Amino acid sequence: MVMRLISRHVDYAVNALCFMVKRDSFARVSDLRKELDMPPFFIREIMRLLGKAGVLRSTRGKMGGFALAIPPAKINVYMLMAILNDVDADNNCTFRKRNCPRSGNCKLREKLLATEALMRKRMKGITIASLIEDC
Repeated sequence: MVMRLISRHVDYAVNALCFMVKRDSFARVSDLRKELDMPPFFIREIMRLLGKAGVLRSTRGKMGGFALAIPPAKINVYMLMAILNDVDADNNCTFRKRNCPRSGNCKLREKLLATEALMRKRMKGITIASLIEDC
């Protein structure tokens, strides 16, 4: 069994960014859709959010598209998770849409929070530059 650590949005973003770095030129949504077999509505939203966050820059026109605004070594998976809202800012345990009353002294919660901190550190260490060979 494989745990879900990242969302489909983050997976698509990683693959799109790797494609853009390898291509070394502007990439259009149609290029990404065709080359990476991604749904266009996902790609447009991901590119919009990455542009808004300053990871991408865009140019309009026939030769336009998207390009990285920062070096691939500065873009890490955790950053993409945060931009694409794949990070749970509220670390409260819930049951039936309410915060668990035992969360203040729960041994499992302590272990889970420690595991989450390790995962966050590892995700920050995975950069687009480090993934280029694997994409």
